[in-house]
Amino acid sequence: MPNLEVTKKNITEQSEGFYDLIENTPLCIKVFDVKGTLLFINKGGREEHFLKDTDDVGKFNWLGTVKKEYQPEMKRIFDSVLRGGYGEIDFEHTPESSKHAWCHGIISPLKDKDGNIKRILFYSNNITNRRAQEGAVRESEVRFRMLFESSRDALMTLEPPAWRFSSGNPATLKMFKAKDEKEFASAEPWRLSPEKQPDGRLSAEKAKEMIEVAMRDGSHFFEWVHRRMTGEDFPATVLLTRIDLQGKSFLQATVRDITEEKKNADQMRLQVRKMDDSQKALVNLLTDIKLEKEKSESLVIELNKFQLAVENAYEHIIIADPDGTVLYANKAAERITGYTRGEIIGSRPSLWGKQMPKEFYEQMWKTIKTDKRVFSGQIRNRRKNGEIYEADAQISPILDKDGNLKFFVGIERDITKEKEIDRQKSEFVTIASHQLRTPLTGIRWTIERLLKNKDVDAKTLESLTDITESASRLSDLVDALLNISRIESGTIGVTPVRLDIAVFLKNYFKETDPLCQKKNLTFNFKNQVGELEVVTDKNAFQNIIQSIVVNAIEYTPERGSVEVSLEKKENTFLVTVRDTGVGIPPEEYKKIFSKFFRASNAMVIKAGGTGVGLYIASEATKLLGGKIWFGAAL
Repeated sequence: MPNLEVTKKNITEQSEGFYDLIENTPLCIKVFDVKGTLLFINKGGREEHFLKDTDDVGKFNWLGTVKKEYQPEMKRIFDSVLRGGYGEIDFEHTPESSKHAWCHGIISPLKDKDGNIKRILFYSNNITNRRAQEGAVRESEVRFRMLFESSRDALMTLEPPAWRFSSGNPATLKMFKAKDEKEFASAEPWRLSPEKQPDGRLSAEKAKEMIEVAMRDGSHFFEWVHRRMTGEDFPATVLLTRIDLQGKSFLQATVRDITEEKKNADQMRLQVRKMDDSQKALVNLLTDIKLEKEKSESLVIELNKFQLAVENAYEHIIIADPDGTVLYANKAAERITGYTRGEIIGSRPSLWGKQMPKEFYEQMWKTIKTDKRVFSGQIRNRRKNGEIYEADAQISPILDKDGNLKFFVGIERDITKEKEIDRQKSEFVTIASHQLRTPLTGIRWTIERLLKNKDVDAKTLESLTDITESASRLSDLVDALLNISRIESGTIGVTPVRLDIAVFLKNYFKETDPLCQKKNLTFNFKNQVGELEVVTDKNAFQNIIQSIVVNAIEYTPERGSVEVSLEKKENTFLVTVRDTGVGIPPEEYKKIFSKFFRASNAMVIKAGGTGVGLYIASEATKLLGGKIWFGAAL
């Protein structure tokens, strides 16, 4: 009997200790009977649900504290537990019924010694802070990932010790013509460069030197010749930046294809006596990070990489809410605008803007906020010191999965120096052309007087004729350069007059008869409208027709044919020029209306030529509100 009493006493003490443990644990613990009636709720649960004492338990509608959308799942789990199962659920409380918004609940059966379910145990813990942190991390990652994905430069990472490319953004895949990121990352680095660089050095050796400089100094900017995965070489600027993160270092490469810049510079040097059209493109610094991360810590690491990239980008980058209030600005925004980030954040872009017409901003806001499309264009802004600068701007609206506007990402590149270089080039061409006109006129007058001299012998006459033709060609070039200068400076005006197109063309084609007769060409004008009176600028229209028709005659072989047809369309008219000339190589179709462009086969037929005739015709057509195009066969 004494032993039995001791045993009972021990059991009683153990039960009381177990009860105290349940009663005072910070978790919310509830016990239900098999009908779902709440039998017990501990102190932590009573405090969570604002219950003063245990007397309120019987009146407490615990399921009513759960938001309606989670109640069906809660009931399903209870039914499963009654059948001997087990369940877990993340659920949200109604705001007025609980101190905690989000909880994680675990529901299990309590059985007697015979295995019969007598009670149901439900315990839960607060996960509100965890949910909030995970949501903030996901939203921040989306913001910076959009900046990375929308970059127009190729961004990629290189990791030691082999310095292989580990990833690349969409612009990288497009630039190097890779099918996907996996194919790009699988390529050996030496496949993306020719064997040697233009200076004769082996690409592999020079690349190693560039990497060493970047790792030592933190960054390194240089020009490089890359090779696409399809085998074509192209020039580029490269910015290597060392990224130090959590004790590890890797390189981020920003690559910009400068093929067009190189071609433009070469063409200008050929046409305008070594005019220097070289310029280095400024590049933005965005880092390439892998998307897939499973844990919160990995997501934070991803976010930090994006923040480093955007923060150190050379281009001005801001993030604004749907009303235009700036939420974020990188270092470049301070450098370009002159305002501190403290002044920028919380204000609107009008702090450094408001330099464009009202209609410009109305169209911009309509594009990004109403149409929800990307806006791209050039814009004038004012720095804090009052200096006006020009920028190439791109504003992207960021939408959620339902198409609702979340925020804007604005990227600006200061192009003030580039604009000034273009202006100086045009000014130089204009001045040079005007300076050439006076001596040319004197030369031609002198030659005309000499040609009228009857005492000139045959050899001298031949030389004077050659000089006349050369002076004429030079005069045409001067006129072409002046026309280009006027077009690019916007000083060409339109003087509308009434003009009968059919009569005008018929009279003009009489002037081309000597050219056609000289080459024994057949010229045919098909007038399909009779009379056609329009209101247009006569000089501009004549420049268009003259450039196209003379071009057709010059590059059509002897005994060939040139045909011009005039048709009336709805509210417009169509002039079509066909010829049996040498044509244009298919790979050069897109360049036909480019400034100073001459087809490769045309240069074989005629060494001289300015390459500006069709460019002037194209720009004049745009000036008159028309459209001009080219086809291999009409």
